[in-house]
Amino acid sequence: MRAAIKSLIICSALSLTIAVNAQTLNCNPDTNGEGGSILEQELHQGLTNRDLPEQYWVDIVTEQPEGYVVDENGDVHIYSAEALAWLSSVSNGLNGQQADDFEGRSIFLEDNIELSDALWLPISGKNDVSAVFKGDFHGKEHVVSGLTMSSGPSHFLNMGMFGDVSGASISNLILRNGYYEAHSEANCGGGFLANTVKDNSVIDRCFVECVMHTVEGMSPFVYLCDHSTISNCFVHSPLLTSELDNGIPGILVAISYPNSLIINCASVIEKMSWTENCGLAGILNFGKIDNCYGYIGECIDFYGYGGGAAPRNGITRHNKESGVILNCYYNRLRSYDEPSYYIDMDDLPSSFNDGVIQDAMPFFEDGRGHWKLSEPVTFNSQTGTVSTNDLLDALNFKIEASGYETLLSWCDNEPGLETDLLPVFCNFDITLVGEPASVEHNVSLFPNPADDVFRIDGIVPDETLIYNALGQLVKSVNATNEVSVSDLPAGVYLLRITDNDGNTITSRLSISR
Repeated sequence: MRAAIKSLIICSALSLTIAVNAQTLNCNPDTNGEGGSILEQELHQGLTNRDLPEQYWVDIVTEQPEGYVVDENGDVHIYSAEALAWLSSVSNGLNGQQADDFEGRSIFLEDNIELSDALWLPISGKNDVSAVFKGDFHGKEHVVSGLTMSSGPSHFLNMGMFGDVSGASISNLILRNGYYEAHSEANCGGGFLANTVKDNSVIDRCFVECVMHTVEGMSPFVYLCDHSTISNCFVHSPLLTSELDNGIPGILVAISYPNSLIINCASVIEKMSWTENCGLAGILNFGKIDNCYGYIGECIDFYGYGGGAAPRNGITRHNKESGVILNCYYNRLRSYDEPSYYIDMDDLPSSFNDGVIQDAMPFFEDGRGHWKLSEPVTFNSQTGTVSTNDLLDALNFKIEASGYETLLSWCDNEPGLETDLLPVFCNFDITLVGEPASVEHNVSLFPNPADDVFRIDGIVPDETLIYNALGQLVKSVNATNEVSVSDLPAGVYLLRITDNDGNTITSRLSISR
């Protein structure tokens, strides 16, 4: 099973074709003598500048389709592309609907969905009605393929599958073969999964695969993370390009604001045009990045930078205002104009390095398909003190030492594949396109938000584990559908519910008083 999952993640979801030596990577805008840069050649090969659909989904689906089902609790079940498009209309107040934020309700994705036939407008992204998503979106490890975006109407200035996410959760969602394109006339930015994630939102176990060509600030995952948590997430892109030096401010997030946590995540980018901001986060402002790694296979074309910090592949461009970086790793890339000079975290000007950086370092391929850190890191756990310079071991040792029981463990990619054994999640059960999810539970929590006691419906719990926003276990109960939370402070919590057959589902609970 483990081998099958890993093969699926890499071969079907990631589709990586990386064959590189990280010690000799270069960022020179090379040409092959046939006229035009590498980037121009990629454009001609159709990775960008695709023939986009002419219509938006919200203009095709103008009334509620059969695949959009509302149950007795007000939760929504999505069974088709048309139903997902209708969710966009309902959330934004389009097609005669009043804008709905879905607060206290859940959205369940019940099947794999193909969206390439039309352009997408974000769920809760309409600016002139201040649309915001406050519900819980459960992807149930289903795949949304072909989500395609371009510069939207003037009232959709921020793009993404979701626009603004507030006090909400998005979990177990797989976006595969996504595409975003915007050129000089565009006036929009955002993140491919979501533009803004704020107010104690939780993004967990989400995978994004996309090609992106942009002008404005656009991240392949989330643009702005504010007082929220992103955990167990993976970003892959065959190609990220930008017409400006700040078009791609960061891979996982462009900006991380106070009390935001990015933990146990990774990004693998095959090719990327070199921009001013590079790394997992563009700006880390009071936020925290812990136990993550970033990889860029090849740097193509260069748009320059305006002084200050040089372009780099690292963890963040700006670590300021007490930002914290712990146990994060990146493959080294050479700067464009100084081919013999490596850009490291230590080379950042002190003004950009006000926060804490501990055990953030590059990794290299050791010539035998394994990735090694530039120096060993040491961890203290209940089982003792361990030290390693192996990237895979370092990621897993940190999980053991941290006590964050909600974090996914890491495995090497299968030997022989062209990904050089870059770590992937061992137990992220991605469902094959066209196949049903392995476990179908329509679980609801009532009331949610809760005050004193809440009830679990839709499953017979054997064990219920409650974790806070930092991933720490704060309560455990057995064999009951009614759970008291009177002893817990107000906030957002992650529930891991296991039934008697060993099936586990994840849900989110808010406690307010």
